[in-house]
Amino acid sequence: MHLRNLLILILIVSAAAQLGAQSSAKYMKVVPQPDGTLYFIKPIKMKNPDGMKFEIDFTYFHEKTAPTGIVDMKFSVYSTSPVKVVDKLVFYYQKNQMLSSMEGIKLMYTEQQKGKWVSRFAANIKIEDLKALVQPGNEVQILPEISGQSLKRYTGGKSWEKMSKNTWGIFATMFD
Repeated sequence: MHLRNLLILILIVSAAAQLGAQSSAKYMKVVPQPDGTLYFIKPIKMKNPDGMKFEIDFTYFHEKTAPTGIVDMKFSVYSTSPVKVVDKLVFYYQKNQMLSSMEGIKLMYTEQQKGKWVSRFAANIKIEDLKALVQPGNEVQILPEISGQSLKRYTGGKSWEKMSKNTWGIFATMFD
């Protein structure tokens, strides 16, 4: 009888572990490479109070010998007219604390899709800043400045919460 209970407990624990792995895979892809590991946080959709959409993703290659600490960040702005320049992005977390402000944002492309404009941009962020952003419980907001004007803040909401809950375990241990 004790062996049966032990087997049931092992099955429950392994099933729970698989569920955790599946949910992190929904938000992050980890790809081992010969000289390091590639981490990709899949696109996260955000909205501002005006209903404008914003989508952001992050890619980090952690080299075995000399990690750079720089994360490749890409984001898309969905709008009614083409956006060709984003002057800067300001990240807020933990009840409106400013984490970082980034400039040097490069336009990758602008295209029209279904009557709306999609503009895709690239920039870099420090791994320490990304780690702070994905810490569970942080209410992340992004404030873009376009053509010298600040838009309303984009909030991550539930999609950001779910991503941070499901990827934090990887970030909490990987870069200490």
